[in-house]
Amino acid sequence: MTVIVACATGLFFLLLVISILLICRKRRQKRRKVDFLLEDSKEKIVTYNSEPMLSSTSPKLAKRKYYQDAYGSVRGVRSSSAALEKIRDTTDSFKAKTIIQKSFSIPSMQNQSSSLGTLRPEIYSTTDTEDGNLQESQNGRIWFSILYDATMEQLTVNLIKIKELHERKNDKSSRDPFVKIFLLPDERTYWTSKVVKKTLSPVFNQTICFQVPPLEIASRSIRFSVYDVDKRRVRHSLGHVFVPLKDFDMTRGNICWRDLEQTIQSSAPLGEIYIGLTYLPNVDQIKIFVLSARDLRETDLESEKGYYVKLNFRYGRKIIKSKKTIIRRTHGPEITFNESFTFNFSGKQVNSCNFVISLRKASRSGQDSGGEYGFVSFGSFMFARGEDLLHWQDMLAQPRMTIRKWHRLSFSPGKR
Repeated sequence: MTVIVACATGLFFLLLVISILLICRKRRQKRRKVDFLLEDSKEKIVTYNSEPMLSSTSPKLAKRKYYQDAYGSVRGVRSSSAALEKIRDTTDSFKAKTIIQKSFSIPSMQNQSSSLGTLRPEIYSTTDTEDGNLQESQNGRIWFSILYDATMEQLTVNLIKIKELHERKNDKSSRDPFVKIFLLPDERTYWTSKVVKKTLSPVFNQTICFQVPPLEIASRSIRFSVYDVDKRRVRHSLGHVFVPLKDFDMTRGNICWRDLEQTIQSSAPLGEIYIGLTYLPNVDQIKIFVLSARDLRETDLESEKGYYVKLNFRYGRKIIKSKKTIIRRTHGPEITFNESFTFNFSGKQVNSCNFVISLRKASRSGQDSGGEYGFVSFGSFMFARGEDLLHWQDMLAQPRMTIRKWHRLSFSPGKR
C-alpha cells in the first residue's frame, strides 16, 4: 500500500514540474515576440520618415537622432505599446494618403476610358413618368427601336413592351400576348416573340436582326402584329403597327412608341380584297362572302374591261369545285361584289381543304382576256400564311359567325 502511495506522489510531482517548464517556455516566447516587435518598429519608423540622400560638398553634420536614440530605450509594457501606437498612426496616415491619391486619380481615368465606345442606356430609355404623360390608347401601345448598320447591312429591331391592352371580352381575364414582326413587302420574312402569359402590359426586351442591302432599305417596311393565344391555342389579332423605313430615323436607335390599329394599313402593290368567312359545323359547310376590292393599281384599270372573282375549293392540291362572281366594271380603284358562296365538305376534311380566291380581268364579252390579277389563299398552316391563316383559324374558333377581314392580294406565280 505504501508503494502505491509513493508512486502516485512521485507522478504528481513529475506532472507539476512539466507544467512549470511549459509555463516558463511560453513566457520566453512572449518576451521574444515583444523584442521582435520593438526591433521591427525601429526599422519601420526609419523607413517611413527617411528621405533620399543627396550628394553634396557641404560639411557633414551630426545626424538628427530619432526618438529611440534621443530618449533612450525604455523597456516595459508602456514603452512598447506607445511604439506600436506610433507605428499604427504612421501606417494609417500613409495608407490614407495613398487612398486619397487613388480616389482623385484612378476613377477619373476609368470614367474617361470606359465612356469611350460605349452606349449610355439612360439617354434612350423611357420612364414610367414619360408613359404617364401620354394619352390613353384605344387598342394598346407598343414601344420599340429600329437601328440600321449600312456597313454590315443589318437591320436591328428591338421589341421592348406593350401597354394598355384590353382584357378578354368573354371572361374579363388577362391575355397571353405575343408579337410577330414582319419585314414587308415579303410576309414570309417574319419573327415571332415569346408569349408573355396573363398580362395586359407585357414586357419583351427582345431583339431581332434582318439582313437588308442599303439599296432596298427605303422600299422596306416593318409591321408589328400583336396576337393573343386563348386556352384552345387559337390566336386572336389585337392590333398592328406599320412603320415605313423610308420615313424613319434609323441612325440613332431611339426608343419610340406607336398606337396599335385594328386594321392593317395597306402596303400591297396590287390592292386588297374584303372577304367574309363562316363555318357551319352542324351541316358541314363553309360560306364565303366576296364583298369588295380596293386600292387596285391604276395602270391595270381600263374602262373597257371588268373584274370578277374566282373561288377554287381544293382538297390538298386537287381542285374539287370552282365558282365565280359576275363581272363588275369599274372606273376607279374600288370594286363592289357583295356575293356569297357555299361549299360542302366532310367534317374530317376541314384540315385538308383550302380555298384560293383570285381576282381576274375580263373583257366586255366575258372572256378571261387579262388573266389573274392577284389572289389570296385560305386554309390550315400547310396552305396559308400570315393574316390569311389567322382569318381561317378565327373562323373555326367562332362557328356560325361571319368573320370579315381585308386581305392583301399577292402576285400570281411568274408575275411581278
